[in-house]
Amino acid sequence: MHKTSKISADAGDILMARVGKGCVGRIGRVNKGSILLTDCVYRIRVANDYQDIVWNSLKSEDGQKWLDANIHGVCSKVIRCHAQRVISDK
Repeated sequence: MHKTSKISADAGDILMARVGKGCVGRIGRVNKGSILLTDCVYRIRVANDYQDIVWNSLKSEDGQKWLDANIHGVCSKVIRCHAQRVISDK
């Protein structure tokens, strides 16, 4: 029997597509409620005081350039977990 992980995103969380040629690196924000996630999405959860800072950083020109530089792959594009750790260290 396959055990299913039930990871959810809640209001304030930032979501980033981690795989897919047309959507990798796209980001969104949960405004209200919650949603179950798949393994194709990174959830970025930070304290309320920092949500706008992280969101604006990712949406900025530099943030978009950073995302583009960290997307890899030929057929299926992917952003690896290693890249996410780099962004959290800054």
